[in-house]
Amino acid sequence: MSELAEKAGGEADPWAPAMLELALDTANRDVIAPFWAALLTGDACNVDGDGVVDPSKRVPAEPDGA
Repeated sequence: MSELAEKAGGEADPWAPAMLELALDTANRDVIAPFWAALLTGDACNVDGDGVVDPSKRVPAEPDGA
């Protein structure tokens, strides 16, 4: 990404906020959500209600003020 930014005349900022939103549209959320939590965060317990949470806060769940 840094090379692409430089070629475009910009500067990469790998620590800039990012947002990732996944929708688990399934009747088996209780079975599938722990799999995605483990895959994305390394711990199948990182599920809160309808969402997978990132306890490291590296990727915010939603923008501030949303």
